[in-house]
Amino acid sequence: AALGQIALPCGRYGLARREAEAALGIARAIGHREWTAMALSMLGRMRMGLGDGAGALRLHQEMREIAEILGTNIWRSEAHNNLGEDLIALGRFEEADSLLTSSVVEAGGLSFYVVQTLRIHAGLHLQRGDASAALAMARDATTRAPWMRVFTGDARRVEAEALAVLEGPAAGLTVLAEVEALAAALDAAPMAWRSALAAARLLGELGRHDEARAAAARALTALESTARDLDPA
Repeated sequence: AALGQIALPCGRYGLARREAEAALGIARAIGHREWTAMALSMLGRMRMGLGDGAGALRLHQEMREIAEILGTNIWRSEAHNNLGEDLIALGRFEEADSLLTSSVVEAGGLSFYVVQTLRIHAGLHLQRGDASAALAMARDATTRAPWMRVFTGDARRVEAEALAVLEGPAAGLTVLAEVEALAAALDAAPMAWRSALAAARLLGELGRHDEARAAAARALTALESTARDLDPA
C-alpha cells in the first residue's frame, strides 16, 4: 500500500496499480477495513489519473461506504476528496463543491489531506470561471505545507492558470516555468504534463507557436513515460 501511494504522484501508474491490487487482495483476505479503504482510494485515483472518472467514482463510492462504517474523520475526508475530484471530471460541479468543502472540515488541518483537497477545489473554481477564488485557494494549499512539493507543485500550476486569467498569459508562464522545473527535479510525470500543457495553451494565446509546440512535445514525453509503465489493458 505504501509503495503504491508513493508511485501515484510520480506517474508510475502501472506500479501503483499492481501494488494497490496486491494490497487490496491481502486486506480483503484478512478483513482489514482501513487497508481495504486505502487500496480502493489508490486504485480509484489511478483511474482518475488516466481520465476514467466513472471508473474512479465506482471504486471511491465503495471506499466511502467503508469510511462511514469506520466512522473516523480522516477516512471520510479522503473519501470526500476523491469523490469530489471524480465528480468534477463528470461535470457534476455542485456535488463536487459540497464534498470538497466537507473534506477540508473533516481533515481537521492535517496537511496531507487538506493540501490535496485545496488543489482540487481550486481547479474547480477555475473551471467555473472564478479565477480569484482559484488563486486564493491554490496559494493557501502551497503555503500550508510547502514541504509537500509533489502536491503543492500541482497547486502552483492552478495558481499559474488563475494568474493568466487575472493578469494575462505572461504572468502564468513565469510560474509554470518553476513548476516544470520542480516536476523534472522530482521526476513527477503528472505534474510535468499538466504544467507543460498549461504552458502550451498560454504560449498559443500569445502567438508564440513554436514554443507552444515545444511545450506540447514535453507533455507528450511525460505522458509516454507513464504509458510505458502500464500494461496494455
